Amino acid sequence: MTAEELSGGREPRRWVPRVIAAVVVLLVAAYTGDRLVRRHERTVLRACVVAAESDLDDVSFRTAGLETYIASAVDRPDIDPAVRKSLRGIVQETILRGLPPLQRDQARCLAVHAWHGPVRSARRDYLAYLDLRLDQVQRAVADLDAWHVLPPEIPAARAVARVSLAAAGVPLSP
Repeated sequence: MTAEELSGGREPRRWVPRVIAAVVVLLVAAYTGDRLVRRHERTVLRACVVAAESDLDDVSFRTAGLETYIASAVDRPDIDPAVRKSLRGIVQETILRGLPPLQRDQARCLAVHAWHGPVRSARRDYLAYLDLRLDQVQRAVADLDAWHVLPPEIPAARAVARVSLAAAGVPLSP
């Protein structure tokens, strides 16, 4: 008689429950890790967008305020052209001062590592919009009239970025 016959059957497989438990633990860990990575991507992208929008608003509001303040002197015909040019230069200098923070924001947005599709698309679309705005600011530094000309690509790019950011869970104000 053999040992298998004496014991009444085969030995139970003790490793099967352990393998099932390990697979379940791995699945839970992968799901949790994915959720954490998604949340981190959204948080970093949101911080980048908030900073960039804040700096864009800052440049716009400072420039608008300064232009309003000097408008009476620039528009009057009795003001010397050299003074007019100097006042416009002050406005251009204000725009120029807003350029480094915007470039830092662009670098910050480029540094966002997005692995998931919606966040990656939102980052790409927002960077396209930010590039257009930076081009406008750089042109305004050279020619103040470029500040008042809004190329049609900018509103279109902003609309695309808003939709992409909303899909990623990062709302962008209108």
